[in-house]
Amino acid sequence: MRPQGAILVKENAAPPPRVAAPRQDGEFRLVRYFTATSLMAFIVVAAVLGLVFRQLATETLLRMQEDANVNMTKILANELWVSDFGPFVRAMSGRPAAHIRGAPQLRDLHEKVLALMRGSSAFKVKVYDLKGITLYSSELAQIGEDKSGNAGVAAAWHGRITSEIVHRNSFSALEREVLDRDLVQSYIPAYEAGRIVGVFEVYSEATPYVKEVARNQWLLIAAVVGLLTALFGALFLIVSTAQAIIRRQGHARYREFLAAAAHELRTPLTGIYGFAELLKTRAYDAAGVRDLAGTIHEQAGRLVHLSNELLDLARIEARGAQAFFFESQPLGPLLRRAAAEFAALGTAPRVRLDIAPDLPTLRLDRVKIAQALANLLSNAHKFSPDGRPILLQAFREGSRVGIRVVDQGIGMSADELGHLFERFWRSEKVQEIPGSGLGLALTREIARAHGGTVEVQSAPGEGTRATLWLPC
Repeated sequence: MRPQGAILVKENAAPPPRVAAPRQDGEFRLVRYFTATSLMAFIVVAAVLGLVFRQLATETLLRMQEDANVNMTKILANELWVSDFGPFVRAMSGRPAAHIRGAPQLRDLHEKVLALMRGSSAFKVKVYDLKGITLYSSELAQIGEDKSGNAGVAAAWHGRITSEIVHRNSFSALEREVLDRDLVQSYIPAYEAGRIVGVFEVYSEATPYVKEVARNQWLLIAAVVGLLTALFGALFLIVSTAQAIIRRQGHARYREFLAAAAHELRTPLTGIYGFAELLKTRAYDAAGVRDLAGTIHEQAGRLVHLSNELLDLARIEARGAQAFFFESQPLGPLLRRAAAEFAALGTAPRVRLDIAPDLPTLRLDRVKIAQALANLLSNAHKFSPDGRPILLQAFREGSRVGIRVVDQGIGMSADELGHLFERFWRSEKVQEIPGSGLGLALTREIARAHGGTVEVQSAPGEGTRATLWLPC
């Protein structure tokens, strides 16, 4: 059960910052990557907005000019179909091109069409029969051409109006030649008594509108680029300032790390050096030499342990998951072995095991998990006076497995829990208890590499519960 009044701290809720070394060649260049990615993003945004604007403007232009072409077709049909076009189409259908061009009624029909086209935006009108033969064109030379394979003509046969913008370097319009023009070309079905009897092809002027669309497109792109440039300048200033602050903070953390590491290393080194000098400068009997040698050995062991923890942390941070050897294996034997090895130290209190029978096989690094367990058990032992028992539990909770170490020791305050995963941090009230202050930091890194977390609950005088969560 959770101790009454206990405080909960999760390492992944507010992980302490990693130690940052001074700037090296491999340092992440925040400003450089921000500049490159931002400029690329801005170019893409400007280009996409320009294309979207042009597409929407072009569609609007097509709809507008298509309506104008439909209206022109209605005028031609209303004015000329019954009296001129209808009879001409029926009379000329199936005739050779030369016969159609030489038809006596063509001249009069042509004059009437030109008269209706003058003053409109229409540049050219053609009429096809239901076989796709050009029976009339305001450009007389095109009469008789076979356009049965034209997609627009085929669509009009089925009652669909289609339009597109086309560019012509040279174009015959109203018996004159025009150069470099953008035109809207529409295919419109012609009806008589409710059925399709022919197809109109109408070309209308679109050059001014296309130029206006292009001009507005570039104005939009220029405005977007201007706004994005201003935004980039503001963000660049913020990111540059943030980079400088991060670098200064990294230097400060690095200096703090060096100071803490030097302090922790100095203590065993001072002991080794001092006792070795006593052996060198003074004469001791055999018992005194053994006593001093034992102290030197103890301090050397502490130094080796501290060095190993520092190396493990550095290796895990540098290589990540590559520093681990994962394999699927049951958790129970690993926990029993950890408890047995800990009990073999002789001075350790009795460890009571409580392992759920339904634990799944996990994918983990056996050595690293054993190291994390040893850290948790060691902390429970060091901060549990009078040899009080320690409980080692393992249980499943949803999609994760919890490995929990529960002690009945001195516990921790809320302020102490806030520093729990900081490297080399040790509470002032336990300074006399041996330790490096790296155990929980290393345990946290091991948990993260396994996709898990570390959770600690504690309250002063009520013991501590440390839980290592691992995904199933």
